[in-house]
Amino acid sequence: MKHRSRIALALLTLLVATAGAQEKPAAGDVGKAEPMTAPAARAPESTGDYPSSSTFRQVLAREYTILPRSTVYFDVPADLSGSQSVGISLATFSDPRSSLANVRIGVAFAAPGDWYIISDVILGSSFYYYDHGAATVPVYGPFMRLILSNDGPTLVRITQLAVYSVAH
Repeated sequence: MKHRSRIALALLTLLVATAGAQEKPAAGDVGKAEPMTAPAARAPESTGDYPSSSTFRQVLAREYTILPRSTVYFDVPADLSGSQSVGISLATFSDPRSSLANVRIGVAFAAPGDWYIISDVILGSSFYYYDHGAATVPVYGPFMRLILSNDGPTLVRITQLAVYSVAH
């Protein structure tokens, strides 16, 4: 009887370990875009002789704190179809102790129903100033997600995170 109890305990332990391993996302998994959900804003179609363009600017975060050695996600609430590139700006002006030196920005794109793929990584240490900077990246799909990681030992207080794009 003891032998069966030990086997049952071993199988139960194996089952729990397997279930826990299945719940853990794979390294680099930043999610999947919703299949039927379209972002709110979209560039208008041109009906005249001259091509029109529309600009999109969105502040994704204000006064947001990223804890040490943690990661946060921000979804861009617009359809970036028709855009060639998007500008991303980041600042920590409100906290003089915050530095972007240890901040990493992953830029991921997806089509509806597809997985987000990180296409670019922006290092805060590459900015000329320690407390603010910007970068421009190409657009690879209509949905965009920013993944901000604080790799440092101290918290980082983001004063503003914004994106800007022009759709033709």
